[in-house]
Amino acid sequence: MTSILNEDWVAPTIVIIAFVILIGNLSTFQKSAKTPLRKKGLNDLKETVPRTQKSPHKMATVSKTNDITHKIKNSD
Repeated sequence: MTSILNEDWVAPTIVIIAFVILIGNLSTFQKSAKTPLRKKGLNDLKETVPRTQKSPHKMATVSKTNDITHKIKNSD
């Protein structure tokens, strides 16, 4: 019967932890590279969808008093 106090698990655990740290450092290194991922920032891009056909708002405005009575009716 093996005991948890046996030290056979220490070396593989250290190797696995070192491997995980190495992979984590490489992934953050790619994120902080000097070459940008985009040529232009998102705020510098031109709008590609034309918005010349704007229409006025079509939904009716609801008054607050009407809205309060509606809430009272539905709370029963």
